[in-house]
Amino acid sequence: MTWQPARSASIRSGLATGLAGQVLWLSLTMANAVLVIRLLGRQVGVYYLFTTTTSLLCFLMDPLGLKWSATYLVGRRPGRARRLLAATLLACATCGLAVLVAGPHVVRWIARLKASPDATITFDGHVGLLAVATFFNLMYLMTNAIILGGQTYAAYNVQQVESAGVLTLGLLGIHLARVPATLRAVLLLWTAGLGVAAVTGLIVILRRARGRPSEPIGLADMAPGIRAYAINSLSFLHQRVDFYMVSWLLGAARLGIYGTAVTMAEGMGRITAIVGPVVYSKSSADEGHELPRRIPGLLALVALSTMGLGLLFAAIGRILIPIVFGRDFVDAFVPTLALIPGVLFMGMTSVLNNFMSGKGYPPVLLVANLTALLVNVTLNALLITRLGVVGASVSSSVSYLCWFIVLKTVYDRHLRNARDGSPAG
Repeated sequence: MTWQPARSASIRSGLATGLAGQVLWLSLTMANAVLVIRLLGRQVGVYYLFTTTTSLLCFLMDPLGLKWSATYLVGRRPGRARRLLAATLLACATCGLAVLVAGPHVVRWIARLKASPDATITFDGHVGLLAVATFFNLMYLMTNAIILGGQTYAAYNVQQVESAGVLTLGLLGIHLARVPATLRAVLLLWTAGLGVAAVTGLIVILRRARGRPSEPIGLADMAPGIRAYAINSLSFLHQRVDFYMVSWLLGAARLGIYGTAVTMAEGMGRITAIVGPVVYSKSSADEGHELPRRIPGLLALVALSTMGLGLLFAAIGRILIPIVFGRDFVDAFVPTLALIPGVLFMGMTSVLNNFMSGKGYPPVLLVANLTALLVNVTLNALLITRLGVVGASVSSSVSYLCWFIVLKTVYDRHLRNARDGSPAG
């Protein structure tokens, strides 16, 4: 007997399970955002850059795309879970060691490039922690993907809630004890949350795979992962390159303002945290024609939820920001407003992207992500120096619109090919 995913589970039940866990995860995530900003104040820009860099390293140092292809591979043949777990442990160890060895040299090289310091240079004293965080983050993400491939949504949610919950408890402890919060202490708590989630994922997979036959993974099976590596690395760069450009051009203090605006705007589009993984796992398992019929409704759900929260923020955001985050972050109101249209398009894009990714990451997705990245970098270079962080917000919104248009074209072509019996491009 092999580990079989819950194929009988409907999209509706998957969304319901996802909703239960994701509401709790979202609540913890937003509480963490408030606590981190409150505790770190103007240092929060470095926190944003540290966490973003950890995630970026997980993308770039996973050349086989295991983080992304694991869901697809397990969804197709569940017996692959054990082999993928072994590859995960090797990849995480290699990634962490590489960061530990190369990190100090890279930080010093960046310092020589720029006369005035930006947030990246403050990593000099945190390279060891960055290596540990990258190790645990990659393990957490990969085990999370394997679990999602088995459509075990409860365990998938538990990992996410644990990661956020450990940070919440630690931050609340610091806040209630009224002790000064250091940047390193907050980064340690964030890393600890990743570690707990990673170990949980490891235990879940080992328990499910114990005593069950393992299916081999051939070189041909890795092709979707290699495509996923290129596609999703570009996607992450598109979504976070503005952090590095704002830090480089405006400094760490303005990155703190912009990162807070991004946190608030993305919080309004968090419905995709529920919809996206369910769409991906169902598409990977190839359960017939139920999913394509559901896509228009899912797009409407994502768009309307984001639009409603965006209108509410426009009405009361200027009052709430100083109350929730402090007066130092009042300037985040306008950049957040400028980001809301982009988050709306990003949410709909997430649905389409997860559907197409479940079909084995067709190479045409590379075109969609590359187009969005080039638009974002070009507009940021033109607008950040002229409009400040508002320019970064406008650049992101326009690039997300372009991303959606290209991906909608890809999706429509896939549906035509499916009806005609032609292979997807």
